[in-house]
Amino acid sequence: MPKIHFTDLAVKALKAPPSGQTTYWDRSLPGFGIRISRGGTRTWTVVHGQNRRRITIGRYPAVSLQEARADAKRILAEVALTGTVTSIRFEDALSLFLSTHCAVRNRPGTIKQTTRLLRRHFLPSLKNRLLHEITTQEFATIVDRALATPSEARHAFATGKMLFRWAVRRRYIRQSPADSLLAPPKSPSRDRVLSDVEIARVYSVACKIGHPFGTIVQLLLLTGQRRTEIGSLRRSYIDASTGTITLPVKRIAMWTPDRRPILTPRSPEVVSV
Repeated sequence: MPKIHFTDLAVKALKAPPSGQTTYWDRSLPGFGIRISRGGTRTWTVVHGQNRRRITIGRYPAVSLQEARADAKRILAEVALTGTVTSIRFEDALSLFLSTHCAVRNRPGTIKQTTRLLRRHFLPSLKNRLLHEITTQEFATIVDRALATPSEARHAFATGKMLFRWAVRRRYIRQSPADSLLAPPKSPSRDRVLSDVEIARVYSVACKIGHPFGTIVQLLLLTGQRRTEIGSLRRSYIDASTGTITLPVKRIAMWTPDRRPILTPRSPEVVSV
């Protein structure tokens, strides 16, 4: 384990290994080091205790040498005083995030979707983990498990990244494990649509099925709106005098970028349904 005296010039001059990772340790602060990967990424780290438990502080130069050394001293002092590092578990952070951030900033539908994504994808693996111990590799692995459904993977990535950014602002962690990751690729565009004959068949069957699901399919075909928006349609949204249907913001699908109410002109066919 190579040891050097950490200065900004010395850290900048460190060479990346030809393979794997190399950790350099500071001569003046035992337990404080910087890990360099083959690609040149530099990550500040602290090890403590008899088991040499490792804590990631953040990446250089986003986290300066001065900041990293100050954090390392604090962590090592906490360990010496209490035998452990004060932090917050992922499960507790999730509860705080939902109650103090989402509950006051998001619509009910957004809160429901955010809660579902975090509890389904992140909570099982990270429930009892301390936030500062969660690595980029762990975050990436969780998102990768959802790649079979690209849209779900992108939404899970976005909500997970949002939670960790919130944790950075709250000073629970210095850097998010998702910061250096790219979002999963979008779903491939469909290369086929229903023909007029197929649409007519679907509409005919929907008429036979009737209320409620057949009616929903009829209105989807006639208005071009999303399933969630038509499924939550109310009579109060229908204006007989203007011939329009107005969907309020709270009923618009979560991932719709335009948060304004949607006005849909009513045709005679829509009126009949």
